[in-house]
Amino acid sequence: MLKRILDAVKASYSDNLRIAEAYKAVNIERLRYICPFILTINTLGIFFFLISDFSPDGAVQLWLNGLLFAHSSTAVIFVVIYFFMKTIAHRMHSHLGMVLFYISVSSVMALAVSTAVFDQLVTSSITPYLIVSLTVGVVIIVSPYHALAVYFFSYTAFFLTIGIFSVSPAQTLHARLYGLFASVIGLALSYMVWRQNTSIYKQRLKIEQQLKLLEHSNRELERLSFYDVLTHLPNRRYMDDAIKRESALMQLKKHPSSLILLDLDKFKHINDRFGHPGGDCVLEQLSTLLSASIRRYDTLCRLSGDEFVLLLPQTAFDDALVIAESLRALIATHGFKIKNQPVNITASLGVTRLSSPLTAPESQYARADRAMYKAKEQGGNYVCK
Repeated sequence: MLKRILDAVKASYSDNLRIAEAYKAVNIERLRYICPFILTINTLGIFFFLISDFSPDGAVQLWLNGLLFAHSSTAVIFVVIYFFMKTIAHRMHSHLGMVLFYISVSSVMALAVSTAVFDQLVTSSITPYLIVSLTVGVVIIVSPYHALAVYFFSYTAFFLTIGIFSVSPAQTLHARLYGLFASVIGLALSYMVWRQNTSIYKQRLKIEQQLKLLEHSNRELERLSFYDVLTHLPNRRYMDDAIKRESALMQLKKHPSSLILLDLDKFKHINDRFGHPGGDCVLEQLSTLLSASIRRYDTLCRLSGDEFVLLLPQTAFDDALVIAESLRALIATHGFKIKNQPVNITASLGVTRLSSPLTAPESQYARADRAMYKAKEQGGNYVCK
């Protein structure tokens, strides 16, 4: 039981540290605005104390001197912090920035405690401690563990020092009691702010994960729109774009390119004998065989069914015929298998020159298709131009 509780606390602490790291930049950015604000308050406080026109007695004089010292010390601390922030701005989001942040929080709480202590000389109010406790709880975003430490040490200092200048034990008890209320309320507000920002952080993480998943899905859909699911080769849409680009390059650089259309012979008999899964198996083997046999800059796609198209950039027509003949022989001699049963596969190939970009891809396919049907009329396993 105790181990489970300790494990839960450890997991919670690790989770809080991760979230606190995410809000580190937010706290440091708030510190940039807090420094001038606190400096202004301290300056105004010092100014009003210096221009006071009454003649203080011993206790009031001590009160004035104490507040002047507290505000002056805090002002000096925040001047130094602000100077460091300007000097090492490029390192403010490191651990050094958080050190300055917690020094700032400690200084503000120390100012609140010292002001409340000196105020006991003239009043029983602990308003400065109350205001600062509530403000710190709302403004800073820290984990409950860190907030507990801040308020624990602040209230401990408050508890131990508040009676120094109190005029009676009742006044000390009153101040300690309301100081405790202020610390608890400040801690509660800090926890509420933390919970709210934790929820926002987790929602943002969830949205980011969903966006990444959506981006991945969109990329996958885009890939599927240009690739054949069975063979993983580019599809006709991809080849249409490739032909248009190559035709434009041909016109620009004045080089020849060629197109080969390949169709398996009597592929229907394969489907009738082995079923469509058997036919798919042959198509997968054929796509692997052709992909391994073409040049790096050639483009092979599955046009439809058992038809494949090969785009040969910067390839003269005669060279394309040689390539087509080598592919025909490669297919005819390859050992295709369906369920470990050998099958003989041959193909008919039609070769054509790639024409100008003004010619639509459909017309390019049509010329290669006519050549391919001439090869089939020769009995298949043949190359025609």
